[in-house]
Amino acid sequence: MPTLASHSFDAFVVSAGFLGDTAYFALGDGAVHLIGPETHVVQAHKGSVLAASPARDGKSLVTSGDDGRVVRISGDGTLEVLAERLRKWIDILATGPDGAVAFTCGRTAWTRDAKGVEKEFAADRAVGDLAFAPKGMRLAMVRYGGATLYWINTEGKPTKFSWAGAHNAILWSPDGKYVVTSM
Repeated sequence: MPTLASHSFDAFVVSAGFLGDTAYFALGDGAVHLIGPETHVVQAHKGSVLAASPARDGKSLVTSGDDGRVVRISGDGTLEVLAERLRKWIDILATGPDGAVAFTCGRTAWTRDAKGVEKEFAADRAVGDLAFAPKGMRLAMVRYGGATLYWINTEGKPTKFSWAGAHNAILWSPDGKYVVTSM
C-alpha cells in the first residue's frame, strides 16, 4: 500500500521524481533533497537549479543551474561535476544512454559521454529543448523554426526539419523512428 508523506521546503520545487525507492526534490535554491531509506540534502548549485533529469539507469539525477554547472547526484548524495560553463545559465538538459548528457545555453548545445568526451553543436537560434534517441547516440534539438537531428559520434551533416514557429519541446518515439515537437 502506498504511503503519503508531506515535506515542506524553503524554496520552490523545480523537479521531483524517484531514483529507485528514493524520492528527489530539486529546489530553486540549488539544493537537492533525497528522501528514502536515508535522507540527504546536497547543495548542487550555488544559485538555482534550472533543470533536472534522472539518468536512464534510474540510479542518479543530473541537474543544471544558473551557476553554469552540470552535476550528477547519486542516490546516496554523492555529487560529481560533469561540466562547467562560467557565467552561463544551463537551463536545458537531457540524459541519454550509457551515462551520456546533453545541455545547452542559448544557441550552443554540448554532449558529454560517460568517458567525459564533450562535443559542441551550434544552432541557428536559441535551443528550446533536447532529447536523446532511445537507442544509440543521436540527439534531437528544437529551436525557433524547426528541429535538427545530430549524430553524436560522427562528423556527418545534421538533418534539419523546418516548421515556422517557436518549438519548445521535443520527444522521440519509443522505437526511435519519429520525433515530435510542441510549440
